[in-house]
Amino acid sequence: MSTKRDKFVELAEKRVNKAMHAIRLIGNLSNRNFYEYDEPDVKQLTKALESELETMRRRFSDETKKKNKVFKLKWAKFMNIESLFNQLYAANSEHEVTAVLEGFENEPSIEWKPYGDNQSNFGVMEAQQADPVSALVEKITNSIDAILMKRCLEEGIDPKSKAAPRSVDEAVQTFFPKSDNWDLDGFRREQAESLQIIAAGKKTDTSLIVYDDGEGQHPKDFEGTFLSLLRGNKTEIQFVQGKYNMGGAGAIVFCGKNKYQLVASKKADGTGNFGFTLVRRHPLTPEEKQTRRSTWYEFLTISGTIPNFPIDALDLGLHDRLFKTGSILKLYSYQ
Repeated sequence: MSTKRDKFVELAEKRVNKAMHAIRLIGNLSNRNFYEYDEPDVKQLTKALESELETMRRRFSDETKKKNKVFKLKWAKFMNIESLFNQLYAANSEHEVTAVLEGFENEPSIEWKPYGDNQSNFGVMEAQQADPVSALVEKITNSIDAILMKRCLEEGIDPKSKAAPRSVDEAVQTFFPKSDNWDLDGFRREQAESLQIIAAGKKTDTSLIVYDDGEGQHPKDFEGTFLSLLRGNKTEIQFVQGKYNMGGAGAIVFCGKNKYQLVASKKADGTGNFGFTLVRRHPLTPEEKQTRRSTWYEFLTISGTIPNFPIDALDLGLHDRLFKTGSILKLYSYQ
């Protein structure tokens, strides 16, 4: 028996036995005398295990080995989440985004989830705004809300409490006492750096970047904030204008044919990782076209979670600053 064969047998037996033992331990969680769970929990556990088994099986098959020779570099890119973000952010048109995604189509960890956790979201998304200018104004409005929220939290005030401002004007006067000086050029320029709109790409196929240094969000909170619909997250906060998680999604329908929008953020207090996702209109398969009247909007996850990685600062082409915290959106091929 060859040395390589000996090594394979030794490690295979050891690792398979270890894996079997770990699976038995997971099975012990089924005892309801000690644990509480429901059917969705079980489905998530089994899906994760089955996915890993399928990935292992494909790695041993001759077919996969041949594919790996062709897609070796693309596979390596997927293993680096930061590289994935950099490639998406560097894309300046929907065609470039499509090219990035095509390079990653064989990565099993990529999953797409319905926007707002609702696969019937098409009608809600499409009906939010009548024109691209109004939709862009909603993005700016949300950025202003985020900046006011950040200042409120920095002052140690619960935004939902009676101590919080009761209007936008009151919030501006409270959190920005020198706001009367914004009419002066120097003060206006300094404050303007907190909310930036940047055009990228060709004049005939322009993408827009919207940045704010507001409160930001943790990756785990994306689905309840950036990616939610009709949640009413701000209804108890009097000094913000966006109330129902509607307008923030209105601009997506004006993003080219594929409706690509990159969403990225880091919490203002510096805790947690920098998270990002890509929103798109789901491309119906031939089979789906036979059974569905409409498509839906969805967002990208890696192994079911929002992709994220640690940062101190990123050079994202902002005016006179690096990105450290806040939120940044890219609307591809915006109409």
